[in-house]
Amino acid sequence: MSLMKKSTSWLVAGMLCTAPFLFSCGTSKKLKAAQEENAQLQSTISSLNADKEKLTADLAKANSATEQANSTLASYRSECEATKAKLAAGQAIIDDYRQRQEAVNKKLEEALTDFNDKGVDVYLKDNQVYISMGTSLLYKTGSAQLSPAGKEALKTVAAAVNDYPDLKMIVVGHTDTMHVKGVADNWGLSTERANVVVRELVKDGVTPARLTAAGQGKFNPIAANDTKEGMASNRRTEIILLPNLEKLWDSSKQ
Repeated sequence: MSLMKKSTSWLVAGMLCTAPFLFSCGTSKKLKAAQEENAQLQSTISSLNADKEKLTADLAKANSATEQANSTLASYRSECEATKAKLAAGQAIIDDYRQRQEAVNKKLEEALTDFNDKGVDVYLKDNQVYISMGTSLLYKTGSAQLSPAGKEALKTVAAAVNDYPDLKMIVVGHTDTMHVKGVADNWGLSTERANVVVRELVKDGVTPARLTAAGQGKFNPIAANDTKEGMASNRRTEIILLPNLEKLWDSSKQ
């Protein structure tokens, strides 16, 4: 009995002695595992923070690019609106010019009705008003001297165009291919006839600065010169009414 008690006492004492050692070993492993897990978590957190910083930087760049794109778009829209307004203003000027040309054409047609059967034709071509006057009405045969009927017709023209002082006028003389005796050539004759018409229009009150004289001789025919009718059509003087291009240009820039 005494021996059993001693054995039990030694066993208890041994267990008591080894227990702290066993507890110490288990705690050390858990601590090491926890430390390793913590280190891994810290590494993950650092990586996530780096990713966050990169994403933040990328977002800032994207926002900056978006702002720049929006600014460019706004500027483009503004320029488009300005261009659109200029185009609308330019179209309004063109429309107004066309309407005025049509009004001038109508007025001249009405004013020159009495001369229709005498070789006078008024028409629109390329938004320009043309007054074509036959040589038989304006001049004496083979010369640049105006006839009384020609002077009367030009007085009617002057009265009509003076209601539109902004229009420029180009007077162009034309001939057929037949050479006229007493003149150097048909080119010179066509130019002199245009000069005579310009001087007569000035006498009738047209401002000289509006007028330009030119001659094209036989080089701009409207019919073949192999018939009497064709040659008669080619012997003509044209008065072309043009807009004041400087004023149109200035208006388009406003």
